[in-house]
Amino acid sequence: MNEIREHLKNLDKVLFNKFRFAIVTYLYIFGAKSPSEIAEFLETKIQNVETHLRILEKEGYVKQYERIFSRKKKIIILTSYGLKKYLDYIKMLQKLISEISDEG
Repeated sequence: MNEIREHLKNLDKVLFNKFRFAIVTYLYIFGAKSPSEIAEFLETKIQNVETHLRILEKEGYVKQYERIFSRKKKIIILTSYGLKKYLDYIKMLQKLISEISDEG
């Protein structure tokens, strides 16, 4: 029981939000995308995506680049730091699920 509590306390605060987790997962699977592509995939408003992208960028998980010759001016990529944090988060969730399964 204490291990489960410890795993819950150690979950990444940035990725614990469902939209930020979904954005990072989408970038992990599909690579660099524009905010509008992310919003369309997540079936949410662009303003919602941009709010979460600002948080992810501030925390170092993603980086925004400007495209010069494209209709979709911004492109979002997952940083190496963001990739590491994402994979660590997945491992932590797997450990948590394992602990819960072992308890039952």
